[in-house]
Amino acid sequence: MQVSVLDPSLGSANYFIGNDSAKWLTNIPTYAKVKYSNVYPGIDLVYYGNQRQLEYDFVVAPNADPKQARLHFAGASKLKLNDSGDLEILAKDGEIALHKPVVYQVKDGQRQLVEGNFRLMANNTVGFTLASYDRSRELVVDPVLAYSTFLGGSYDDFLTSIALDVQGNAVIVGMNLLTNFPVTSGAYQKTVKDMFVTKLNTAGATLIYSTYLGSTNSEDPRGVAVDASGNAYITGSTYSTDYPVTPGALKTLFHHDAGAPTGFVTKLNAAGSGLVYSTYLGGGATDLPSAISVDTDNRAYVTGTTLSPDYPITAGVVQPVSNALKNGLSSIFVMKLGSLGGGLIYSTYLGGSQPTAARRLLPPRSTPDRSRFPQPRPSKQSPLRVET
Repeated sequence: MQVSVLDPSLGSANYFIGNDSAKWLTNIPTYAKVKYSNVYPGIDLVYYGNQRQLEYDFVVAPNADPKQARLHFAGASKLKLNDSGDLEILAKDGEIALHKPVVYQVKDGQRQLVEGNFRLMANNTVGFTLASYDRSRELVVDPVLAYSTFLGGSYDDFLTSIALDVQGNAVIVGMNLLTNFPVTSGAYQKTVKDMFVTKLNTAGATLIYSTYLGSTNSEDPRGVAVDASGNAYITGSTYSTDYPVTPGALKTLFHHDAGAPTGFVTKLNAAGSGLVYSTYLGGGATDLPSAISVDTDNRAYVTGTTLSPDYPITAGVVQPVSNALKNGLSSIFVMKLGSLGGGLIYSTYLGGSQPTAARRLLPPRSTPDRSRFPQPRPSKQSPLRVET
């Protein structure tokens, strides 16, 4: 494999590193692209900058086979394709998405698009499937990363969850350890170091809003969802006895064992400037909500794990008693809140006699008019899905 540079730039670079002038480098030419030739027979890999981000293309020579090209994702726990053909890469600490590849040929100076898709393969590897194209011409396969950017202050920051609104703006939640995390004018909170909620535009270039959320002790946000109006629903755990809650909330007081966190659910308005509702969530022991989703009627679904034998459970649900809790182990809970955040539509334990954890929650596509956890009977509604 040969490495070469393409498209010389006008500028040059200098490196004055250390106090040994013999090691200084000056007038280093710069280039727009770097090409790795023949990473597969007849296929080059070209890296280049795009809006301050690094991108890459597979360039397939005439008559070469594009099915040879592969992408391997070391450290991924799972790869899957969504309904739009985008590749979702699940890892221990989060997810990355690659848009459906853009595939094209150039003829008479114009791009001609070719239908192309990712193809899932074994061992965290993907290839490509393509429609028919002119094999006598060069072909470009561009796996598109929507955007990549830095976000944070001058110390440690941790992103824990991300969700998209209907316009494609990203709502991000996480934790920070200093009060210089970037916040915007009109934010709900500006001075508390702890949890942050940030909304980025579709290009990842502008803060639509950024706010702190929390109180005197630590918060650990674990899930975020966005409804059709742009309101953000955040869930996680808190040690704060004065976490911001709203009048009429499901649970307004922190009643917990010493040193144990309780859960919370907060609905932030679309401007990031106020709380629609905010409530504690849980029983008298450790409660750790881990995921949240919202349906078309703006009702929040929350799941996580609990050690609370007095976790609020509603009547008539599929599992009113947890065998794991009887053995002193943690249990999954699943609950559905009313649209105003002041009442439970249902709440149930879920799981066997061994400790389990819930990782992801997918709501029904349409919402059944029931007061209990969905029962296994014929229905036209898609089911609520809990991934462990």
